[in-house]
Amino acid sequence: MVVAAGLIRVTSAPVVQIAADGNWETALVVPGRHPRADAVHEVAGRARESVAVEVLWPGQAFAGVRWPLPEVDEAVHAVGRLGSGPGSVAAGLAALLGAEARAETAFVEVGAVNAWRSTGSQVIWRRERPVTARQAVHRLSGRPDLLLCAHPVAAEFAATRPRSHWVGVNVSTPEGARHRLDADALTALLAAVLEI
Repeated sequence: MVVAAGLIRVTSAPVVQIAADGNWETALVVPGRHPRADAVHEVAGRARESVAVEVLWPGQAFAGVRWPLPEVDEAVHAVGRLGSGPGSVAAGLAALLGAEARAETAFVEVGAVNAWRSTGSQVIWRRERPVTARQAVHRLSGRPDLLLCAHPVAAEFAATRPRSHWVGVNVSTPEGARHRLDADALTALLAAVLEI
């Protein structure tokens, strides 16, 4: 995860979004003056199992962490560490985790930004069954909904220790009202981050 977070460059200001049970379609986007602790508790009140927080640089990248509901106070502390806004993906992820992300990537999936659940994601690489970057990208050939999508498409590098966390990178380009997966950009990103 250190490699993934360190390679990503962002050029816009981030927003913070909070989701109940991984439902990013109905995530609460936190305005700058909204008390973030209250926002986490508000979303936790709708959750059954977990609360997740993402720092999102629209159209570029995102970093997120998930907490089970009994640990919601840790999520509150995490958003407090974000301060006025992290300047990098690595800083955003470190603030949410409370430490630099040192876990290795467990898996990579591709999905629609803020529509992960409704569109459905596709796991393209797993640490325990590694494949080449080209083989990983080829796994998307049966997913026309991700190849040309109503939402930007991102590759998400995920880890499970010390808790579920991830870094996502936009790998699509606008094409009219849709977003086309850039297979060359995804292949290059996988090769750089995973060294495959």
